[in-house]
Amino acid sequence: MPPKEGQGTTALYRKQGGIATIMFNRPGRLNALTKEMVIETTNLLERAEEEKTVRAVILTGAGSSFCAGEDLREDLIEYTPLEFREKILAYQALTRTIHNMKKVVLAEVNGYALGGGAEIAISCDIVYASEGAKFGFPEVKVAQLITNAGFHRLPRLVGEKKAKEIALTGETMSAAEAERIGLINRVFPQRELHGAVIETARRIMANAPLSVMLTKSLIDRGLDTDFETAMSLETESITAIYSSEDRKEGAAAFSGKRGPTYRGR
Repeated sequence: MPPKEGQGTTALYRKQGGIATIMFNRPGRLNALTKEMVIETTNLLERAEEEKTVRAVILTGAGSSFCAGEDLREDLIEYTPLEFREKILAYQALTRTIHNMKKVVLAEVNGYALGGGAEIAISCDIVYASEGAKFGFPEVKVAQLITNAGFHRLPRLVGEKKAKEIALTGETMSAAEAERIGLINRVFPQRELHGAVIETARRIMANAPLSVMLTKSLIDRGLDTDFETAMSLETESITAIYSSEDRKEGAAAFSGKRGPTYRGR
């Protein structure tokens, strides 16, 4: 059966109530990554970013796994150096797209999030996982290297020493351990996971769109800049918000003891 409109073959797209859900769709291979799947997912993320009615994006996996990393059958292909470089650049384009999105991206991790799957998950703004989820960066076990900005993000999330332990041993960890060390946000029973992700997305969507967008941007940029530059960015952003319609609506709604109606302008 051909895919429905809005769906591809290795990644699916669904939009409901202002939330776009993008789902890795190779459940028979634990959603292991192929170049085709990476490109298709990147295209769907770009579509979600462009659609004005989308306010939040959920990234998840079909079946029993989020994403078990690169499909090692692809690794058996003899690439030329140029072809291999193009493949890596395609993988990095996916995480770069997530990083640069103005809209909030939430990862809903069920089952395995290994290698590229873990790298994609931690590129998202918020990561919720089921109790049975497993995280790991096993690239050293198969003579590969972490990519997808993993070397950039991992030490920022868990610290230098812990990042080295995780990356150099290549061992997997439980969702509870991933939460304990700050790799992910929260862990839920499997039956509660999707509802928790949706609820958080809705709570974010209830806030002023411009404030949400700029808050996300300031946190991301603040991680990689000095104190005074961060203060300047903060001043510019707050000044921009002050003249917005949403700021006036927020103040009026608070004063009038009613719910605000934000328009993102």
